[in-house]
Amino acid sequence: MEKDKAPKESGFKKALLFSPIVLSVVFAVVFGFALKSHIHKMNSCTGTIVGTVTNYTSSTTYKKGRTHSKASADIVVKGDGVFPSQTIHTTSLYYAKQKEVTILYDPNDPDTYFFDGEQKDSLTLVILFAVLSAGEAAFARFLFKYREKPKQDM
Repeated sequence: MEKDKAPKESGFKKALLFSPIVLSVVFAVVFGFALKSHIHKMNSCTGTIVGTVTNYTSSTTYKKGRTHSKASADIVVKGDGVFPSQTIHTTSLYYAKQKEVTILYDPNDPDTYFFDGEQKDSLTLVILFAVLSAGEAAFARFLFKYREKPKQDM
């Protein structure tokens, strides 16, 4: 007597089914670390200091109908007794165009700092990874719910 066996799903199909789950977990982990970093910076960076933009250069190129802008500048910071005097280099077009830039820093760890306005960028990144994680989880659920079941012979 032979037992009828249902055909097994190929390894490729299994990989296609499980890759959204893996991506969802990866995005969730990145979301967690990005959120933790964002919250840490928002809570600990309470000191402020102003830096002056110097050595500003920018260039704009046109390729295939698109505009590409590059910028470079140094931000000279005069220390306040906690934040050390230093020169910070930036390639951000937004900050390079400013005359003065406000820097938020952690008084307990002056090496932890960011420019005022970067909070929105950081929060946007956190939200992006949360949405990607949820989207991949929903896609994985959809694939498992509507996948083609192997046919069994009777």
